[in-house]
Amino acid sequence: MSKTNLIFGITGQTGSYLAHYCISRGERVIGASRSPFKEFHKRNLYTLGIQDIQLLSYNDQSVESIATLIDNVEPTHVYYLSGQSSVGKSFQLPAETMHSVYIVVQHILEHIRLYHPQTRFFNSGSSEVFGNRSPDSPATELSLHNPKSPYGIAKSNAIQLTTFYRSTYNLFTVSGIMSNHESILRPPQFVLSKVLQGVSDIKAMHSSYLELGNIDVVRDWGWAHEYAQAIYLILNHYKPSNYIIATGKSVSLRSLVEQILLKSELDIFKHISINKQQERPLELFESHLDASKIESELGWTASVHSNILVDKLLSGDLF
Repeated sequence: MSKTNLIFGITGQTGSYLAHYCISRGERVIGASRSPFKEFHKRNLYTLGIQDIQLLSYNDQSVESIATLIDNVEPTHVYYLSGQSSVGKSFQLPAETMHSVYIVVQHILEHIRLYHPQTRFFNSGSSEVFGNRSPDSPATELSLHNPKSPYGIAKSNAIQLTTFYRSTYNLFTVSGIMSNHESILRPPQFVLSKVLQGVSDIKAMHSSYLELGNIDVVRDWGWAHEYAQAIYLILNHYKPSNYIIATGKSVSLRSLVEQILLKSELDIFKHISINKQQERPLELFESHLDASKIESELGWTASVHSNILVDKLLSGDLF
């Protein structure tokens, strides 16, 4: 049977890469977004040369809107990559974050259960659900959740709900628990994109320094294009299961900022200003992840680690 992929959040960084990958495999792709499809919202699709695919809008506040969308498309595969995606913003918008990250997933899963039980469903999870993890105790898929933000709480709920529908109703419902993943398609509110834009502004003499919050946090930083391929593998595997998608190698934000400025011939001490007002009310300081399950079961492993990631971002690479 031919595949019809319905991608919620197709105009975002990961959704755009996933759409491009599915199309490259000759599969049908239909995009869904909470925002009207103005040209500005389609910039990632234009960048990847896939702006001609069918795009549909939906109201995430309406169960009927979500149900009608799924009924009209009749997808074989549904990817949910939508929702409020900023950890920092989730402290200001906890209700919106919970609704868009968790409640909408519940609406989709319940409609699939009742009317489309053969449809496969992927939920985009986040390593934020694990909270602080040390290098000698990296998180696995079975680790307890201890989120440190409204975003992490919402993602934790969505992961557990997706697992519940799989185990209770025998549906093909899975979560990819993803670490930070970057590319030049990232919008400027995300920290590495903000740093890149800041470097560009400094070199163009539009500003003299860049303000950042806590840059001593440690994360696992990956390449979004590779992560999209991992997402595809998870939903197209013969057996449904949750997987951590990560490089398995964590470094501090400070080290990435230093690399970006050094390779841009700028001085971190001169051009970076730490503003404590940009720090979160509760910070996840250190995240380490074990990605051995996806490597052993699906054969996926990240090839782009932090040093290569910096080079690709500075070079403006798409793939």
